[in-house]
Amino acid sequence: MSNYKEQQDKLIYQAQLDAVTQLPNRNQLLAHIEKVSSRAKYQNLYCAIVFIECNQYKSIHDFDGNYRGDPLLYDIARRIEKIKAEHDFIAHLSGSEFVAVLPDLHKQQDKATEVALEFTQKLDKSLKEVFVIEGKEIILSCAFGIELFPMADCNANDLLRQSQKAIIFSDENHFSNISFFTKEIEEKIQKRKQLQKQIHHGLDNDEFSLYFQPRVDIEGNLIGAEALIRWMHGSQGWVNPSEFIPVAEDSSLILPLGDWILKTAFKQLAEWQTIGLPDTFTRLSINVSPNQLLQVGFTDLIKEYLESTKVDANRIEIEITEEVLINYKALAINKINRLRELGFCFAIDDFGTGYSSFSYLSVLPVSTLKIDQSFIADLMQNENQQVIVTMIIKMAQSLKLEVVAEGVESQQQLTFLIEKGCTQFQGYLVGLPMAKQEFQTLLFKKT
Repeated sequence: MSNYKEQQDKLIYQAQLDAVTQLPNRNQLLAHIEKVSSRAKYQNLYCAIVFIECNQYKSIHDFDGNYRGDPLLYDIARRIEKIKAEHDFIAHLSGSEFVAVLPDLHKQQDKATEVALEFTQKLDKSLKEVFVIEGKEIILSCAFGIELFPMADCNANDLLRQSQKAIIFSDENHFSNISFFTKEIEEKIQKRKQLQKQIHHGLDNDEFSLYFQPRVDIEGNLIGAEALIRWMHGSQGWVNPSEFIPVAEDSSLILPLGDWILKTAFKQLAEWQTIGLPDTFTRLSINVSPNQLLQVGFTDLIKEYLESTKVDANRIEIEITEEVLINYKALAINKINRLRELGFCFAIDDFGTGYSSFSYLSVLPVSTLKIDQSFIADLMQNENQQVIVTMIIKMAQSLKLEVVAEGVESQQQLTFLIEKGCTQFQGYLVGLPMAKQEFQTLLFKKT
């Protein structure tokens, strides 16, 4: 009976694991892909299959046989395991073919693809390091094929075949030995990578500038401005902020870019103070990304700019998003309170777009709400939007917060907002973003 049990256990083991690498085999892999794919469809998440093919293995195996071939496969498996995250799944197919399944990467295809690419590039770097097998040094080069899933009408076998097929495109791809089954995705990522390099180059070559969008009160007095970054690319001309800011935010580039905005805005306000700012001008608004606010040393950096420029901190309003307040409330509040002690005030930008906007307002140390322009765009055609905007204004009044309507483009919208109690406005009706000289003319205009 015990011999029978041992034989059964051995058969189960052989059916699930590869004897040489001690990794799950093809059967286990296909079952796992189906399981992950079903869950991902339900959760609306993207996953990835990375097909790994190690070159030179065949010649090593043909020349030395299993003597060096098997230990090499075993070592390859261990290196892949070191790179994988906790929930990643690694399998060995045959020969030098391995597969990594990366689950639950992101809800957005672009971001999921970038995570898969970063994993594969890290793995490529590890596998290029020298292997020492039975005293002999071996250097491998590998090819990688990536396929995102789940996909309609594709089972586990289809997905595995497509990730393997992606390697065929390696001569045409943008990432050397890493290919995507869908070339459009690869080209999109390459475009983002190029844009990241161009942003870095733009910072080094002073291609960025600040524009200033007026903010007015009910009487039309210029009471403030929002500092907005603009980019005049050396060869491509103006680049839309909607193109480069998300790319910067998805990478570490948002930190030097955001730092440039802060430094330039502080210097500009210092210049205007020297000229003599009108008493009515009380706010220069500066957008700060979540990654900026949360970085170590952010408050010290702001203090440094404050001391070096001697600007009036009371005139600077730091705009933050609901995202940082929802996800990092304790840390964000701590930093906000430290900066408020220096005289800075805070506004919640794009208010109303978060999923729990109203639940946390009473405990946040902010002074202003900026109604997102998406609520203003079709304000006069959408009664539901009117109800929401009216509610935000009334709530702000009850909490003694200033409220600014963004994206005001028509007199009808302005009239409605004033009737409901809104007192500050931004948008094309009020004034387009202006270059420094144009805005200065407006700011110091004699009345």
